Amino acid sequence: MNDFPKKGAEKMISAVIVLIVLVLLSAIAMSAWKRAGGIPQVNPDSYQAVILNNNQQYFGHLMGLGSKQPYLTDVYYVQANQRDGKQSSPEFTLIKFGNEIHGPEDVMYLNWEAVLYWETLKQDSQVVQSILKEKAQRLRQSNVVSPAK
Repeated sequence: MNDFPKKGAEKMISAVIVLIVLVLLSAIAMSAWKRAGGIPQVNPDSYQAVILNNNQQYFGHLMGLGSKQPYLTDVYYVQANQRDGKQSSPEFTLIKFGNEIHGPEDVMYLNWEAVLYWETLKQDSQVVQSILKEKAQRLRQSNVVSPAK
């Protein structure tokens, strides 16, 4: 009868030791995963597309990947426009984020729970080429010298 408390205590100690070993092994595995590139690195010079679970798409430079608060800078989105009210396929216009009536800053903080996926865009993609054209046009317009009075 005296063996029962000893055996119960031995089982409890064994269970605690197994639990500690499992926790240590998972911590080591997580550390190795991060060192091996578990969180992808984003090229800050490339544009990324971020697709949300409500089918909205935004384009920009994805920052803070792996953090609690990732965000996009230099943000754009595409807007569909019907041609002359006809039922034909719509035309798409690239819109610079920040020009809306409520005047947001050019940074978009993401709810990571709402992100379906993200991808890096190729330099020769139509979206990136449109962004570069729009930026060049904006730069030209800002460099225009107003006529002297």
